[in-house]
Amino acid sequence: MPHIWLQDTEGAWAAAPLNGAAMALTGDPARPLLPRGGGGGPAALLRAGAAKPEAWVLLVAAARPDVRVNGSPVAGIRVLADRDEITVGAARVFYSSELLASVQPFPGERPVTCPRCKEPIVPGTPAVRCPSCSVWHHQTPERPCWTYSPGCTNCGQPTDLHAGFRWVPEVA
Repeated sequence: MPHIWLQDTEGAWAAAPLNGAAMALTGDPARPLLPRGGGGGPAALLRAGAAKPEAWVLLVAAARPDVRVNGSPVAGIRVLADRDEITVGAARVFYSSELLASVQPFPGERPVTCPRCKEPIVPGTPAVRCPSCSVWHHQTPERPCWTYSPGCTNCGQPTDLHAGFRWVPEVA
């Protein structure tokens, strides 16, 4: 799930999932992100459609020099990309589309072939979709195909289910 990196008063970064349809960017460094119904702000983050992977846009109703993405002013709408830095007034956040690997029932309607064991992954079977290349792997006690080696069979993405995010903003 896409998320926004927020910095606390100690300077540490924490990921806040974008799990609604809209969020408000307030410009307040203490509370830079609010649910859309929880108050307004000079900018809004909106989910763009229901496609997977999710796309998010930054919406600024009027030209405001204090709303910037990667240092450039934004007026209107801007599709966000992974690791975009968003500043609204004194608040600074980062958008990330990085996903975490997780075990979930395989949602397909038809089986797909696991790249590790070459056996079919049947709908409903516990499996992991690689966050980088989107290829599905078995992940059951009998077939721990995702965690079998340190990297994805297809792209090398680390397979530790508890590793966390690969990218975190640097403390500035």
